[in-house]
Amino acid sequence: MKNITLTLAIACMVTSGIMAQEVAGEKKVTVTKKVVTKGTTIDTKVVEEVKEEKEIMKLEEDGTENQTPKTIVVKNSDDQVVAQNTEKSKEAEAAIAKMKAEREAEIQKSRDELLERARKEGLLIDKGDEVQRMKRMEEQKKKYAERKKKAERKKKDNN
Repeated sequence: MKNITLTLAIACMVTSGIMAQEVAGEKKVTVTKKVVTKGTTIDTKVVEEVKEEKEIMKLEEDGTENQTPKTIVVKNSDDQVVAQNTEKSKEAEAAIAKMKAEREAEIQKSRDELLERARKEGLLIDKGDEVQRMKRMEEQKKKYAERKKKAERKKKDNN
């Protein structure tokens, strides 16, 4: 019975010495960020950034003493959007509407100035002016026709 107990004890010590020893340490850092982007729309994102760092130290049992452990560092980084909100900015929309209204007023003012200048130079004809102009043209045509007839009569008389 002693022999069996000693054999089992020795077997346990040998197998544990053959296996490598590992020490693992974990370090986890969580950073929560709130990102706000302004413009015509306000985008609000709550982002959770998780940085995970695992450090594994291994000692392999090869029978030598005072071994230096092998250190393996595994880094993981993960970004997750926890909450996201998008809304239209009332201030920005009001500013845009104001700018559009100012621009439209400026364009209308420019058109009015161009029309006034064209009227002064006589390039633009109003409906009332057009009627008067047509009357004058008809009168001039009648006068021309009369002069033409007189000139023809004189030619006939001279011949």
